[in-house]
Amino acid sequence: MTPRRAAVHRWRRGLLALALAGTSQCGSRVVDAVDLGQTPDAGPFLIWPNASHGANSDPWLVAHHDSLVEMQPRVLVLDFYDHLDTQAAEQQVHAKIDAIAESSRYHGYADSSASAFLEYSLVKLVDLTDHPPPPNATFESSALLPTDASGAFDTSALFTAAFAANYGYPDPAHPSQSLTLCQLFEQGIINELWLMTGDEATARRPPLMAESKQVYDAQNQPVAGMFADTGYQPFPALHCEVTARIAYVSPVRGIDCDLVPRSAGIENTASATPPAIPYLRDNASDYFNGDFMARDGTSFDSWTQLVGQGTNGWCGSKTSACIAYPSETAVPAVVPEASGTFPDGSTWKMSPFVQGCGTTHFPPNARFEWDYGNAQSVRSRCEHYDLNDGPNGDVLAGYSSDMPAVAAYTRQFGDDGCGGGWQVYYRQNMPGLHNRARDADGSPMKNWWPFLFY
Repeated sequence: MTPRRAAVHRWRRGLLALALAGTSQCGSRVVDAVDLGQTPDAGPFLIWPNASHGANSDPWLVAHHDSLVEMQPRVLVLDFYDHLDTQAAEQQVHAKIDAIAESSRYHGYADSSASAFLEYSLVKLVDLTDHPPPPNATFESSALLPTDASGAFDTSALFTAAFAANYGYPDPAHPSQSLTLCQLFEQGIINELWLMTGDEATARRPPLMAESKQVYDAQNQPVAGMFADTGYQPFPALHCEVTARIAYVSPVRGIDCDLVPRSAGIENTASATPPAIPYLRDNASDYFNGDFMARDGTSFDSWTQLVGQGTNGWCGSKTSACIAYPSETAVPAVVPEASGTFPDGSTWKMSPFVQGCGTTHFPPNARFEWDYGNAQSVRSRCEHYDLNDGPNGDVLAGYSSDMPAVAAYTRQFGDDGCGGGWQVYYRQNMPGLHNRARDADGSPMKNWWPFLFY
């Protein structure tokens, strides 16, 4: 961090502390203050949402993107899980909030002063559990869970007027009615809806992440009436007038697995066709290793496409690994290479293999999908993405699951099959607040996190 940036950082944190003084709230912080002032060379410092601008897709977000120093998205949680009391359910929610915050600290594994950019605020947890659960209940979630005729979770029911009373927000214009989910998003009362249900192995579990994303043009202006499905799983066949985000909060899986669909949503926003946010397509595709065809001349554009060519678990375990990094075992290391096989047994090779970073499913040293435990060190641009700090571009740095920072995050956030260390490290390397990267035009790289709520 440069001396000027360090000084601005300390100054900003001091003002934020003053803004927080006198505020009392259990759980995550809430600041409705919003302009933290400015310095002659650094400009204004703003927090969103605020008293005047709180809705997703608000043009204010685009206009003030580069001045935001923190986002405190308002989240409403519906708790259908019968096996935790309200206090325990809130503790689960705050554990997820803390993990998201930590993962939004740009290069936080190396910079102890890095600020969390995403500080979610729990506005309400609605208890929709059974009181008491019926005897001999066969499900973990309550009878109030919306389901369709097949018994599967019905996401579209959340948007109906009939379900609106469960949110608990009367409609000021019609006091006998309640605000619907779309109205809660459109009025900025909430920015995300989280669902806690359990029933992991059944169709009663909601989508892990569903998002109907407002589409923007190359100038970051909204395209009227156009929305993209950028979630981890499909959004219902409807959309609000602003971006709507719904996420599952598992009461039984590890924190690490809750980060997976959230990161996949960012990846999908960059890769959607047409692109939901062209800026991310132009500046994030290579970070997510989604440009192999153009960059390396392969017949597949990503590891996901490679794995998708197989069936029956092909490239899903060590016994069927389809990716290797032979040059990384050389001493000294030579030109980075990646090679492997196709389902028919034919081979492919990329040399030199100058990868970006990876995806939530594929760390830089992945040999197969979900390969989070590989201790082999493989070089990538993760830590130096678009910094152009080497003689030939970005410096390449090795990644392995036993790196001290990765191992520490795994201990902190767990590894319930989703590699908590990788999930946090991966997100901390995405260009965030105070990043020093340059975008495709050579301009300072925008912080990627505000795009979540465009």
